[in-house]
Amino acid sequence: MDFQNIFFYHKAEPLAFNSIEFFLLFTVFYAVYNYFFKNLKSRNFVLLVFSLFFYYKLSGLYVLLLGAISVIDFLVAKRIGSTENLNSRRIYLSISLISGIGILLYFKYLLFFANVFGYDNLSLTMRVLTPIGISYYIFKSLSYTMGVYREEIEIEKSLLDYLLYVSFFTNIIAGPISLAKNLLPQIKSELQITSKNLNAGFFLILTGIIKKYVIADYIGINFVERIFESPNIFTAFENLVAVYGATIQLYCDFSGYTDIVLGLSLLMGFTIEPNFNKPFMATSITDFWRRWHITIYTWLREFVFTPLSFSLRNLKTSGILLSIMITFLVSGLWHGANFTFIIWGLVHGFFICSDIVLKNFWEKVQKIVPERIFNFAAIFVTFNIVVFSFALFRSPDLYTAGLIFERIFTSFSFHPAAAWFEVYSGPAIMMIFAMIAFYLPEKFYAVLQSYFSDLHWSIKTASIAIIIYIAFQFFSAESLPFIYLEF
Repeated sequence: MDFQNIFFYHKAEPLAFNSIEFFLLFTVFYAVYNYFFKNLKSRNFVLLVFSLFFYYKLSGLYVLLLGAISVIDFLVAKRIGSTENLNSRRIYLSISLISGIGILLYFKYLLFFANVFGYDNLSLTMRVLTPIGISYYIFKSLSYTMGVYREEIEIEKSLLDYLLYVSFFTNIIAGPISLAKNLLPQIKSELQITSKNLNAGFFLILTGIIKKYVIADYIGINFVERIFESPNIFTAFENLVAVYGATIQLYCDFSGYTDIVLGLSLLMGFTIEPNFNKPFMATSITDFWRRWHITIYTWLREFVFTPLSFSLRNLKTSGILLSIMITFLVSGLWHGANFTFIIWGLVHGFFICSDIVLKNFWEKVQKIVPERIFNFAAIFVTFNIVVFSFALFRSPDLYTAGLIFERIFTSFSFHPAAAWFEVYSGPAIMMIFAMIAFYLPEKFYAVLQSYFSDLHWSIKTASIAIIIYIAFQFFSAESLPFIYLEF
């Protein structure tokens, strides 16, 4: 590591959230943070400086864009809160929405829409690099202005505290999307770092490391990525297993990242909203979205679906269904400027609409079929819908997704299974291990965390070192970046 350049942004080598450099920087920051912890203003100032520095190391001068968005929404919210005139409040809110969404459209979707409308030869100056985490911090900031408009939260008086809310480093790049009403009060409060917080924080960090490095990266590097790069040169059986593997990789990667940032937040005394609640136990797609990427679902429900369904209430059920489809179209677009994401979002919207339309039918079926059988079938069907939808999500384009589906549904055979397992026994065992872990009861993890918390500090430290060492032994190549960083 070149310590002379540690404080400067390098476009070719931005600071990786899962790098040794980050953990060294965090260790230094954490020592300073603890020193000033009892002084609220000093604590927040240290945290703000590190958060902005962290984002600068990730995105360079785009940190100025983050600052500009924060200042605009901070000032707009003040104007919204200082007037009772409804038209004026709407105008000010529109300024926040147009500026935030306009910036998001420019950086994430300019080239996509240009290509859609046939403008392929844009000048290089227009081929801008999308700032990391822009979707997350814009949605965080918009939750504040809309919360003030709805009179759900009070106006924030301190620009520095508001800037800290938007730039808070543990959830700026890939969530969870903390609503202003949840995180701002913590920023303005005296916090406590208890042994319970520390134990829970370290436990979450360790589970995140295992999910990311031992499972997600291992099966991704050694199997899944190969199939999705060239599905046509692999058998239908390998394509099918890769589709399931991609779902396991995506979940372990994203939930592993989330565990790490939740753990880091707990070490600092903050509580961040969880993003997952055993999503593969879902009995419907509606239930799945109550368990998967919970904070984006909550944001879309509060700020897209609810206003839409209210404005379309005269259409009754049709209005609700239309609102759902629009909301999941937005969800697809939010994930990326690619038709794969758009169709993925619409597929999920379609199945949620189906849940509503067929509600009475399924209630009748439940009365006839034994509960355990019904729930098992519902979980099985839901899981497979999710798996095949994620084949779209993970494909670089519709052509690749089409190749995968064509291989699976036109030439499938179990004959290559034995040969495949012989070659890919490592990823196969890891996927089986992950699937078992998905369906273990919550009580198992609660007992495991309790056992970890009760260990003597020396044994606990040794356990952490051993787990980290074992995790790094699974590297067969460089660690993959967190998948959700691109969104």
